[in-house]
Amino acid sequence: MEKINKEKLNVSIGFEIDTKPNKDGLCTVYLRVTQNGKRRKQKTSVKIKKQHFNAKGKHGAWIRQTEPLYSQYNDILKDELSRAESALSEAKKGHVVTPEKVIKTINSAYKQNSYIDFIRVRTMEEYQKGNLRTYKTYKNAGAHFDRFLNNKDISFQELDKSIIMQFLNHLRQQSNIRNKEAGLSPNTVHSIVRRLRAIWNEGIDRYKLKLDNPFDKLKIKTIATVKEKLTISEIHALSNLQLKDATVMFHARNAFLLSFYSAGIRVGDLLQLRYSNITQDGRLDYIMDKTGKTKSIKLPTEATSIINYYYNSGNNDKNSYILPFLDGTAGYAKYVTVQDRALMRFELKNRLSKTLESNTAIINKALKEVAKQAEITKTLTMHISRHSFADIARQKDANIYDISKALGHSDIKITEAYLKAFDAGTQDKTLALVYGNATAIERIRVELSTLPKEEAKAILTTLIEELQ
Repeated sequence: MEKINKEKLNVSIGFEIDTKPNKDGLCTVYLRVTQNGKRRKQKTSVKIKKQHFNAKGKHGAWIRQTEPLYSQYNDILKDELSRAESALSEAKKGHVVTPEKVIKTINSAYKQNSYIDFIRVRTMEEYQKGNLRTYKTYKNAGAHFDRFLNNKDISFQELDKSIIMQFLNHLRQQSNIRNKEAGLSPNTVHSIVRRLRAIWNEGIDRYKLKLDNPFDKLKIKTIATVKEKLTISEIHALSNLQLKDATVMFHARNAFLLSFYSAGIRVGDLLQLRYSNITQDGRLDYIMDKTGKTKSIKLPTEATSIINYYYNSGNNDKNSYILPFLDGTAGYAKYVTVQDRALMRFELKNRLSKTLESNTAIINKALKEVAKQAEITKTLTMHISRHSFADIARQKDANIYDISKALGHSDIKITEAYLKAFDAGTQDKTLALVYGNATAIERIRVELSTLPKEEAKAILTTLIEELQ
């Protein structure tokens, strides 16, 4: 029997970091296999700033706590180390062990690409890019899938349709955070699976894998949500409501109205508006955070009146926030434009995001009391201003393309779906016509709505002339 040389089997495995950062200032962490001074390296999926790497770190502490995602990164490296140790054990079976053989065995094992690791990688990539919305949705979807697997690993090759179906059943048995007695809504389940499908598709493309898609032809029913909106008379009731100046309710009401009169601008964009966003000819120019699209809106008198109130109240430097919800002295306030904010450190972006979320909650809470005083029975939130703008524009026969453009939707189909929830009024008038209890003007309106716009205008002109 061949005698094994123990010295030749003396192989150490560890991690080291590349000294050359990429264009984003991040350095790749490498798995290092060493034997008698001879070493070979294998890239891991972890990329961090060099100062966050601890070359002398013990097991599970390779990434310092100065890196916000240190725990997740260390988990990935633990998995990498575990696979390397398994590869070393496999290589030792042949009695001749070299760093090259260990790396080769690891690469062979890597043919079974970890789907769980890739979810973590994509989540952290979005974190590093500063894409907070995507980061949070990926993180949430990954957490649900982790719990389903009891924190076990699964490869792209192992994931099949039966596992996805089991996961769907698992999700449907989970409690709703807002109501423990209820389960997750179908829309939430759909959203979670949609994120996991997107990550799957990216992984297949990145790893150049040829596998059947377990998400293919998977249909999850969603339910239509009720889109609450205000009528124009309720908007006027809010405007006419007498509130004490400089109170939270006063500012909340103004924020709602300014959003409505600015084509339903989203609350996150609204709170970040500065006087520099207002042009000399009375337009509001800004870039939407959600889509990155540029918007330019001609402000009506109602909007400029609100803006002028705050301008005349002081603190009217061109870079000051218009509404008094964000702290103009905070670190994030120094980053004025979207281009500036793209350079903001993630920690600061995260702080701004949380500040926007907390202020939105404060505004929405105050709006409930505002609605009560205005004798509006609907649950008032900032997003209802957006619904209200869309519905009133529809009622005034605005072109769907123009409504879509005003709302900043990326696809007109989104606007069609958005407005579909507001069609009850038109439906009621049609039914009234059918059942004979419609007013004369309702009957005329329904009849004219079936005709091309120019033809309808010509008929109205003729009728007016005949009546004179």
